[in-house]
Amino acid sequence: MSVVDLPLPVVAVRGVTRVDVGALQSDLVARVDGKVRFDAGARAAYSTDASNDRQIPVGLVVPRTVDAVVDAVVIGG
Repeated sequence: MSVVDLPLPVVAVRGVTRVDVGALQSDLVARVDGKVRFDAGARAAYSTDASNDRQIPVGLVVPRTVDAVVDAVVIGG
């Protein structure tokens, strides 16, 4: 994986413009109790909702516990 530019909504809120996707994925897999998906199919499946907006996520986490949610948020930062 590579370093990617983050979309404007994320940049505007967090002030972060780039993320090392490989490092993020490794950290999430190592510390989060749940599924961590960075493949193109999963990212495409979660890129839209009932609105007309589409934003392809860098990756996704399906946590098994509340603690896993906390860990994912801490890692994502």
